[in-house]
Amino acid sequence: MAKNNGHSNGKDKRGTASSKLHLTKSEQRILQLVWDGYSNSEIATKLKRSQRTIEAHRASAMKRLGTTNVVTTVRRALQLNFIK
Repeated sequence: MAKNNGHSNGKDKRGTASSKLHLTKSEQRILQLVWDGYSNSEIATKLKRSQRTIEAHRASAMKRLGTTNVVTTVRRALQLNFIK
């Protein structure tokens, strides 16, 4: 049986995100811009990246956060203080 280290909810004793959950700087920057109201094409132009690259970073962030759409992804990133 697995040993329970007291962090089963993904948060440490202070209620912050555990160190196991991580977003890259690019993923954080893109989710911040989504929260700020930018579309994928606007983000791509602003960051001088292709729209496909932006979509890939968003998809990666969704996978890391265990979400299935951009609304819940941004909400989770806010809750975990990855974006403001």
